[in-house]
Amino acid sequence: MKDILIQRLKKHDEAAFEEVMNKYLPLVSNIVYNIGRDRLSKEDMEETISDIFVILWNNTDKILEGKLQGYLCRIARTKALDRLAVVKKPQTLDIEELEMQSDFSIEVTAEIDDIAEILHKLIDELHEPDREIMLRYYYYQQSAPMIAEILGMNKETVNSKLRRNKEKLRLKLEERGYAP
Repeated sequence: MKDILIQRLKKHDEAAFEEVMNKYLPLVSNIVYNIGRDRLSKEDMEETISDIFVILWNNTDKILEGKLQGYLCRIARTKALDRLAVVKKPQTLDIEELEMQSDFSIEVTAEIDDIAEILHKLIDELHEPDREIMLRYYYYQQSAPMIAEILGMNKETVNSKLRRNKEKLRLKLEERGYAP
């Protein structure tokens, strides 16, 4: 079944974009807040959230059917971490440091994107509640106690599922040639 909302977004339908914002703004805000917490100002968080929806609007062609939420979560996490990095960085950089970064950053970024895509697919293959726990922990940056409360589970159970699933994912990545 075709996702009509995604099809409308790809045609740059402003009403569809508004629907997406209304539906996903709380989720995107939660991700940015959980990552930024005490480290980003309110203005930085608001600007990051705005940037996320601008990226969505400018990249509607990259959204896969049924993957809008995952796509937004990935953008939100990446942009929030990027904003944190900018806030943490000193205003002046050593020229040698810039040269070193530019030599490998494209390759490293490509490999990280590949691994992130594989991990996202592997997490999608997990059964519930494991999938939900992993998404909340790694993509929404929620703590184990917070996840336990939201899902009505024991904190130790959540921690145990995180450990077991992390090990499963590590083994599957190793099978695909990615060593830790």
